[in-house]
Amino acid sequence: QHVAAAIETLLRRFPEEAADMLRQGGVLTKLLLTVLESNGDDRSRNGGDGFAPPSRSDDTITVHYLSLLARVLFTAPTQMRALLHVPGVTDGSPQQVMGRMLQLVDLWLSRFDAMGFASSSMPWRRKLIALALVSILPADPGVFDRLDQILSVCIDVLAEPLLGPDGVPDNHSQTPDSTDLLNANLRNMLQEDPVST
Repeated sequence: QHVAAAIETLLRRFPEEAADMLRQGGVLTKLLLTVLESNGDDRSRNGGDGFAPPSRSDDTITVHYLSLLARVLFTAPTQMRALLHVPGVTDGSPQQVMGRMLQLVDLWLSRFDAMGFASSSMPWRRKLIALALVSILPADPGVFDRLDQILSVCIDVLAEPLLGPDGVPDNHSQTPDSTDLLNANLRNMLQEDPVST
């Protein structure tokens, strides 16, 4: 979880640059394959490299990985397209690329409810998943087949109370007297995050 948190911070601060670096380094490829394997797909691909698929009972890690991939899709879509063309993920054919994307969409939809209960900071993850799903809507008829589920996710997110990225009600009056530089920088970074706005 700590590694996922560090990657999340990188992707928040430098969306395109961090996604490019993580894709070229193979990190995003391992995350994507791990998430797909966690759903029972491609079990033979686990190479024992520290990214073993989480068990069914450990949705927290899968939720973190799914939110990282959603952030890449929403804030750096060109990097997600490049990731889906990486050898080992697909052979680059349009059918395989869209097939992988639809597998990822299905995982986001099936794990969406788990995102609300894995920790107190999940409401913004749910919003991130909704934004990522909406961002791919004009993609393919396969995505339109899931339109009712995507709209249901969006309605759920819109019906949730307004919470900040730290899971606290966002009333914009949080500790105005705080002079701690670290907290101020963190607050600024979270306010600049497109998911939090």
